[in-house]
Amino acid sequence: MQKMLKKTYLVALVVIFIALIFITIFVIKAQKDKINVSMPSNSEENDGGTLFSGNLQDLLSFGKAQKCTWKIEDGSSGKIYTDGTRSYSEVNNIPVADPNSADAIGADGKQSETVLSSMYTITDGEYFYSWSSVSNEGMKIKIEDQETGIDQNSDTELIEESDSNSNSGNNPSQNNYDYKCSAWSVDASKFNLPSDKIFKDFSAMMNVQYNSEDVNKICDMLEGTDKEACINDFATSQK
Repeated sequence: MQKMLKKTYLVALVVIFIALIFITIFVIKAQKDKINVSMPSNSEENDGGTLFSGNLQDLLSFGKAQKCTWKIEDGSSGKIYTDGTRSYSEVNNIPVADPNSADAIGADGKQSETVLSSMYTITDGEYFYSWSSVSNEGMKIKIEDQETGIDQNSDTELIEESDSNSNSGNNPSQNNYDYKCSAWSVDASKFNLPSDKIFKDFSAMMNVQYNSEDVNKICDMLEGTDKEACINDFATSQK
């Protein structure tokens, strides 16, 4: 059961990290290109603000101070605040395995206990930060390091991979939602990091060269074809 629990959290970490990489890429591209566009043609005005259907890329391209909210049928909801350069976002009511429960994964391999969590992100022009309500640790990625990674050929490769993931529904930056946006009188405190979280620098971790023993320890957390794929992927990367 412990092994299955480790696997669950490892897979969750990988999924979240990949999602954050995609989001970071589009934040950087919007800042680099200094795109300033109007609301899309499918938007409409009402007393509560501007309604439109779009994705995170659209929001980041507007380049102005605004607050946007969205909801989906499973009960999750989100808010995004931006001053045109910096951004703060939160996603609420996300069901996750209870990290404090030893029985989070039952004997049948199914999730038996869950809690509702929230995920938060901040970009300040230098770093991209992310943390959740169920952990005292967060992650940060230096935008400059990611900027190097998305230049030239790697930029095209990542965007192609982004499109591939979008087609399979795995890329949150390209998922369309019905947003309600309104002008926002900027509150600088929105971009302050929480004092009770410890942020690990994933930029540094990504540059660490892992040996085969390190990778085997990580792959051992997986089972069956997942473990085999983990080992094979590392072997391929060393060629």
